Amino acid sequence: MNTFAIDTSSDYLSLALAHNHRVLGHYYVKTGRKTNQVIISVIDDLLCNVDLSPKQLHRLVVVLGPGSFTGTRIGLAVAKSFAQVLRIPLLGVDSLQLLAAQTLPQEGTPFYAALNCVRDDIYFKPLQWQEGRLETMGPIQLTRLETFREVAQDTPVVFQRFDSLHTLSDEVVHSFTTMPLRAPFPDGTILLEEGLRTFAHLSEEAFPKVDPIYIKPETRSLWKH
Repeated sequence: MNTFAIDTSSDYLSLALAHNHRVLGHYYVKTGRKTNQVIISVIDDLLCNVDLSPKQLHRLVVVLGPGSFTGTRIGLAVAKSFAQVLRIPLLGVDSLQLLAAQTLPQEGTPFYAALNCVRDDIYFKPLQWQEGRLETMGPIQLTRLETFREVAQDTPVVFQRFDSLHTLSDEVVHSFTTMPLRAPFPDGTILLEEGLRTFAHLSEEAFPKVDPIYIKPETRSLWKH
């Protein structure tokens, strides 16, 4: 069973391929606005390097956002095209779930996954590890950094810190209680793990609809058009 993972929700193009639970190859490079120019050739190279063709893929996992508006659309367009042409299952994982998946599991301990964006805004979602799986404890929300500080208080947080003008400073991050990590960044291999955990507990008919997650009203309006 070959599973392919795609994440274009940030400035990084992140891909990974696994046979059953063994990672065959992965790619994690900052591509910025060039993602749409290189993604197909990188996918082709990754498959060729392990002597596989797209027809030998059995399942796909893609990140739904929130994140980069254009980047998220690119990943979803590619993943949906492959899934439709190959007639294989496609599973969506939100970017906060992906951030949470890089933490060191601490059973039954609530924590937040938080994603910084522009103007000191923060996307966040409460989760906890339960029996080796991530359990979502509430919806994704968008708020100001200072408001999130009041919400989180002493609850541990795992942050995504983009390499951009909007990167959170070490001072800000260290002002929160942070979750211990088992991986330095949320790359395609982490996405594969989370996807495989979810595939194991879902039938094909139970897969939720794969649509982008846009919280900001102006972004939702852009997507509809």
